[in-house]
Amino acid sequence: GSAYEAINDATAETSYAQIGQGFFVKVKSGLVTTDPGKNNFLSFAPAMQAHQVSTPFKAKPAPYPEIKLIAASNNNTFSTSIKFIEGTTRGLDIGYDAGLFKSNDSLAIFTKLVEDNGVKFQLQCLPTNQYNRMVIPVGIDSKIGGEIVFTVETAQLDPNCKVILEDRLTNTFTDLSKETYKTTVAANNSVSDRFFLHTADIVSGLEDQEISSKKLRAYAVGNLEIRVIGEVSDKSVATLYNGLGKVVLTKKLSAGNLSIIGLPNLGSGVYFLNINDKSTPQTIKVVVRK
Repeated sequence: GSAYEAINDATAETSYAQIGQGFFVKVKSGLVTTDPGKNNFLSFAPAMQAHQVSTPFKAKPAPYPEIKLIAASNNNTFSTSIKFIEGTTRGLDIGYDAGLFKSNDSLAIFTKLVEDNGVKFQLQCLPTNQYNRMVIPVGIDSKIGGEIVFTVETAQLDPNCKVILEDRLTNTFTDLSKETYKTTVAANNSVSDRFFLHTADIVSGLEDQEISSKKLRAYAVGNLEIRVIGEVSDKSVATLYNGLGKVVLTKKLSAGNLSIIGLPNLGSGVYFLNINDKSTPQTIKVVVRK
């Protein structure tokens, strides 16, 4: 691949510089030193250094569960990593989340934080106990454009953690642990609202749907929201029932191809979403996982 490797607290135990290697350090802009002969904001003390005496070409262990999402286009590859570390959050974790550092102008892949702060990240660290609540925005910067192939490499991944890529432009969901995903992007384009990585098993939920006309699809993101895929009008009303037939919520939908329905604090289970659009009803079975 043609990419720099992000080194921080999430990688320090397995990252050692070899002979001939160098590195960049990102510091805040505007920092100045009061003494021209000294650097007051960057130093490397002996206590910060460690010597690796083992074989330098030996495969590195993977101390944390990891998803490496890889994009390939025009013989160029770039990857972005997601690590699951106890104590980290869905927002910014200083010392663990690492911003994007481009090495190739033709292609770059990145993620946005689950609780976004507007920054492109090359490495994102997330908690280990919220797989059913993770929807991670994935971005692509492409100068040349054309076909892009998504693949994934995983290490020590929890069986409950899935790797499902959603493409909202094509309304498709691909389990990258089983197959690759091919699509195209425009040249000179930066895309950050099209691709999303799900760590919950939403594919099986889609396969289990009971849809009368096959017109609409729906799935739950944890117990936070339900997403309805397919065109509805501004006359549509969504009603959610629990397994006992009790109404949980009712919401009027706006016209469009993607409707997001916020949920109250629901328990795990099977729910039934009825969408009535201009007196044409459709019921979809939705699996909610808390």
